[in-house]
Amino acid sequence: MTSSHARLNIGSGHIAVFLAQVGKIASFKVIVQDDRSDFATKERFPGASLVLAQPITSIQEIFIK
Repeated sequence: MTSSHARLNIGSGHIAVFLAQVGKIASFKVIVQDDRSDFATKERFPGASLVLAQPITSIQEIFIK
C-alpha cells in the first residue's frame, strides 16, 4: 500500500525516531527536519523519504514547489 500522505517531523530528538517509525508503518512518506546535523541523519531515520539537516525555512521551499 502506498500513500500520498506525508508525515513531517519538525525536530529529530528521541521521540521523533519513534514517530518516524510509526509513520512508515502507516505508509506515510516521512520527512524529518532539524537544524542539528548530529540528529537529522539518514542513519537515525532509515525509513524516512527525506532527512533535512537544515533550518526550518527549508521546509517552505519543499512545499512551495
